[in-house]
Amino acid sequence: MGEPILEPRGEEPDSWECDLRLGKQLWMVRIVREALRTALYGRRSPDFVDTACLLATEIVANALVHTMGPVRVRLSGHRCGLRFAALDRGVRGDLPGPVRRTVDEEAEGGRGLQLVDMCAARWGVGRDPDGVGSQVWFELDAHECADPVLCEAQRRATSTVSDIRSAPSARTLRR
Repeated sequence: MGEPILEPRGEEPDSWECDLRLGKQLWMVRIVREALRTALYGRRSPDFVDTACLLATEIVANALVHTMGPVRVRLSGHRCGLRFAALDRGVRGDLPGPVRRTVDEEAEGGRGLQLVDMCAARWGVGRDPDGVGSQVWFELDAHECADPVLCEAQRRATSTVSDIRSAPSARTLRR
């Protein structure tokens, strides 16, 4: 699978990117959590790190369970927050792509996208840039960021046109 790459991006010392390629084994979710914890250690609050790991776990586990695999994960961090995207190679059989659903109170699963919707600043579902599968992404804002203009510029720099165009109703989902 190759080594994860964590490298600085641009001239901003707090900006970084990491790409991970995961096989179709559910235990690889732990690799994603550890990469996030390592990248965010000392840069974000423990609550921020825990939220990022929770949402990443939900998205990656869904991709590994419900798609044909493998899964590619892209992490992008900057002074104002985090962007996480999981890209898959398509769903199995005639299953629809990722969707939020209503779940019975007694059900053990099915709440992943509800958690993402509750905790992420922004999230969306769309086609992957290659057009083969789908991508589910979320962004978390760092509350300690004091420069909203810089934050918006950094958010735009880590977004792609396909994210915005392919999100439901041609808009980004918001809390």
